[in-house]
Amino acid sequence: MTLSVNTNEGAMVALQNLARTNKSLEQTQLSITTGLRVNGPKDDASSFAIAQNMRGEVAGLGAVQTALANGDATVSVAVEAGKAVSDLLIEMKAKVVQANQAGLDSTSRSALHNDFAELRNQVEEIVKAADFNGTNLVQASATATSVLSTVDGSTISVSAQSMDISTLSIASLTLTTSVGASSALSVVDSAITSVSDKLAALGSVAKRIEVQGEFNTKLTDIFKSGIGNLVDADLAAESAKLQALQIQQQLGVQALSIANSGPQIILGLFWSEPRGGAFRPLPRSRAGRPVRRRMHGPWRAASRRSGRSGWQGEEAMDKGVDFTSAVVARITPPSRSNAEEAGETRAETRPETAGVAATAGPEERPDDRRVGKIEQLRAAAEDVAQGDGVRLSISYDEGTGRFIYRGLDPSTGEVVRQYPPDELLERAARLRELRGVAIDREA
Repeated sequence: MTLSVNTNEGAMVALQNLARTNKSLEQTQLSITTGLRVNGPKDDASSFAIAQNMRGEVAGLGAVQTALANGDATVSVAVEAGKAVSDLLIEMKAKVVQANQAGLDSTSRSALHNDFAELRNQVEEIVKAADFNGTNLVQASATATSVLSTVDGSTISVSAQSMDISTLSIASLTLTTSVGASSALSVVDSAITSVSDKLAALGSVAKRIEVQGEFNTKLTDIFKSGIGNLVDADLAAESAKLQALQIQQQLGVQALSIANSGPQIILGLFWSEPRGGAFRPLPRSRAGRPVRRRMHGPWRAASRRSGRSGWQGEEAMDKGVDFTSAVVARITPPSRSNAEEAGETRAETRPETAGVAATAGPEERPDDRRVGKIEQLRAAAEDVAQGDGVRLSISYDEGTGRFIYRGLDPSTGEVVRQYPPDELLERAARLRELRGVAIDREA
């Protein structure tokens, strides 16, 4: 595989996968927002086409349902008017029967006739008022009408059922004489029978309209259910899919970040080997001068004990001065000779510590293995920090007795990374293998 800073195949593949994940995530979020699995022909062309046709049927059935409701109202008004007329005719018959009673004086007949006439006038008023949306099925000039019943244009015919006093032949009836009362009885009976027949016809039409309306409602529900089966989203499944895609998106971003940082390994190919055979980076400023490192922890303390200022110690560190012995002295108790050089009082001159000094054996010096390990970790940290483009910071934790290796932002000085020792050795080994040099991890 060719190492190049211009072409990063790993980043390309990671970016393609991340784009696919983002597209799926957008589709899932749209499905959750709208509640639809198929939001357009691009999602599922055949299902969308079938659903649109079914939506057209539902819209047509809605219009038919409106027409049926209007027709049902028109017929219902006529039925109610017929019922009222029938009830009035029954009362009128009672007046006629009373007028046929023998021995009635003129005053009684006149009173019965006036009641009869008022009932007849009420029939006429009811017939004139039985109008709905401009249609009156019971007046004298009524005509037949039709009600739309299906989407394809089929209709239900509704015949006119005139119930005015002229059609019923009760307009000229009188009860002021016994002859008139006798003839009125048969006419009223015929009118009652006629109105009953007309009510039966209107009731049959009303029932037919009602049945057709119920059927259209059920048919509409069936179409809506079919549309839902085709295009509605399973929100439980979409919720689980959303969580999975969000995790994939995070992993995709992480993979793309790793792929983008891959070319940084090429920086390890452009290092040089200074004195002593140990590989160390040669950082340079924009002006071409060596970049000085700021020391931390025991490194700064060692430079201070050596009589140099902090920056002098850092410059010496860049020049290759070995600070390992100074650090070991920092973390190791001083020997008897070092204590004498520091002006400390010998243990034999102090009575309270004479016994302890007499029994104490020679103090142990740090072995060569530990010194080599410290030097190896320092060199590995410098290699890795140089490869990551950060400034190395080494500090010593006296509580744990361990060195802490951190990477600082070159411009702000903020901590951007912390390197565990094992990671330092592994990454330094990979970097140096690229240069054909292996790290001695057993030093």
